[in-house]
Amino acid sequence: MGRKLKGGDLTEFGAIPGESYYVALTVMGMGRRNSFDICHAVHEGILRSCGGLPGDKRLDYNPPVPRGCTWEGAYADDHIVIERLSRKALRSEALAEDKKLVAASERAYASADVDVADEKRFRYVEDFTMLGADVRPRRGWAGVPLHKRHQIAVLK
Repeated sequence: MGRKLKGGDLTEFGAIPGESYYVALTVMGMGRRNSFDICHAVHEGILRSCGGLPGDKRLDYNPPVPRGCTWEGAYADDHIVIERLSRKALRSEALAEDKKLVAASERAYASADVDVADEKRFRYVEDFTMLGADVRPRRGWAGVPLHKRHQIAVLK
């Protein structure tokens, strides 16, 4: 990208005098047309490499939510696994489906040498924020966080 550079000016970087060079990136520049799509596809590929995002549990943008009690979704660098359990099942030592999916994702991230943001992780909470939405399962509610709705109201 940019202007042509002379090899004679870049010999300290291994360039050959008399040759011409252009600067090139070996990474996808964020903010460009498809960078988000590539980020998202790579994340999904990492999860699928260890059995994650099975079709019957996968949360996607347009289709209805899965019919079962366990849902898994990924969006850019976010990953969520949700399972509806009774209190009795929650206290049980049995390995629930969500635990299996989380363990698989942890193996996938380790295998791909991905840094995990521990400050964004949460387990076994009833009220949470998922993919930008506040979720209150006991009340059967999910939607835009209150502070964002307040900002929109102030703009009107």
